[in-house]
Amino acid sequence: MHYPQLTDLLREIKGVGAGYLHDGRTPGLTSRSRLRALEASWPHRPAGLPLSYRVVYGVIYRD
Repeated sequence: MHYPQLTDLLREIKGVGAGYLHDGRTPGLTSRSRLRALEASWPHRPAGLPLSYRVVYGVIYRD
């Protein structure tokens, strides 16, 4: 999928429940400068910012 802006892409990630672990990270909102740096480093395509993810399902049994 492709998104025109980073904010649209991040909303999609949040909407499916994906995220990151919070342990060891500073609390608070991400600054605008960090978001600009992230958008600048994200690969750009003519269709927009690309995003892909895979869903993996597994079950582990222990005796």
